[in-house]
Amino acid sequence: LLADVSLHIAPGEVVGLVGESGSGKSTTAKAALGLWPRGAEVSGSVRLGDTDVLALRGDDLRQHRSRTVAMVHQDPRAALNPVRRIGDFLLERLPGLPR
Repeated sequence: LLADVSLHIAPGEVVGLVGESGSGKSTTAKAALGLWPRGAEVSGSVRLGDTDVLALRGDDLRQHRSRTVAMVHQDPRAALNPVRRIGDFLLERLPGLPR
């Protein structure tokens, strides 16, 4: 459950969410990606710029997830390739970042 979460992130800015276990980091990131469990009760708004993430469906949602936001999971050993640098993963997911 999240309440009254507000992040102001400039276009092109890279942000990391840091906090104690259970503080809502993953839930916040998943909301930005439009990833919530089937049947979850979602209210309020999730906006990135002019985009209402709650209203995205199909190709628009896939494009949002591949071009607008990215998430490095809590257990990077399970989600990342151990022979690649995390920076390479982020550059792949967020095109346009300076190398």
